[in-house]
Formats: sequence, structure tokens, C-alpha cells
Amino acid sequence: MFGFWRKQAAVPPTSDLGLSTWLADQTCAPGTHISYDPHLVDKLKHDHQELEHLFLAIIHAGNQLQVQNIKPLMQRFHILFNNHVLQEYIKLYVYLDTSLRDEPERQYTIRQCRREMRHIGKAVRGFLHKWEESPITIDEVPQFLKEAQRIGVVLGKRFKMEEAKLFEIYKLYPRMAQEHAALSLSN
Repeated sequence: MFGFWRKQAAVPPTSDLGLSTWLADQTCAPGTHISYDPHLVDKLKHDHQELEHLFLAIIHAGNQLQVQNIKPLMQRFHILFNNHVLQEYIKLYVYLDTSLRDEPERQYTIRQCRREMRHIGKAVRGFLHKWEESPITIDEVPQFLKEAQRIGVVLGKRFKMEEAKLFEIYKLYPRMAQEHAALSLSN
């Protein structure tokens, strides 16, 4: 008699239109409260662009011997980098790792990338800590630039890999979840 009060099974949309929104409303990564964010990839790509822009500004300041500008730029970079890594770790890595339990090859890729990022993050934070601790002198600029170039190359490669591999897996997830939900409903 009051069956209409029972929660109806959520049926995914049949078109791509609304799929990301449906998934965000319906699906949390197993054992978490982290849901799919249809805007996450765009946010993370925007962070990459901002981080690259800031890093180039840091190197430019060093090349121009504008040592007074390096530290404030590095502080801005440091804050954005930490926020980016935290958001990426929780919303991307944890979400994908727990959501892809039934896909060991993709899950392995996610875990490898997360381990790599931990090492890169540690190197970047070490570089930032070393050079933020005290003002950089003109005499230290060549060493600073040498280290900055190494960090910049590693970060650039990392950003490209994330955008080509991880972000694509994340963007594919709504379609995979929809297919999985359709199979579950039919069984």
C-alpha cells in the first residue's frame, strides 16, 4: 500500500547527458564518502597550469637576479602545490583506488602513480623548504636555478603523465560505473 515510500533503485541515464551528475549523486567510492566529481579533472588541469606558471615565474626571477621576488613566488607555489596534492590524493587516487577494486591492472597503475607522486612531492617539498628557509643571495642563484630546473622537469613530466593517463581513467569511470550498474540491475 505504501510501496511508493520505498527507495527506488537508482537507474543511470541512458545518454552521456547527466551521467556525471547522476554518478556524483549516486556513487561514493566503496568504504568512503568520496563521490565522483565531474569537474575534478578540469580543476586539477587548471592547478597544473597555475603551478607551471608560478614555477616559470620563480625561474624567471632567478634568471633576472630578482632574488627579492623568489621567496614570495615560492610561498605561493608551495601553498598551491600542497592544496593540489591533497585534493589529488583524496579525490583522485583514493577514489580510483577504491572504485577500481575489480580492475587490478588499472588499480595497480593508480597505486604506482600514487607512490611515484609521494616521492616527487617529497623532493619538491624538500626543495621548497631548503630555499624558503632563508633569503637567497645572488651567489646562491646558480645553485638554486640548477635545482629548480631539475624539479621543473620532473613536475612537467608528471603533469603530462597525469593528464594523459590518470585523468583519462577518472573521466572514463562514469561510463564504467554506468555499465556496472546496468549489469547489476539486470541480474
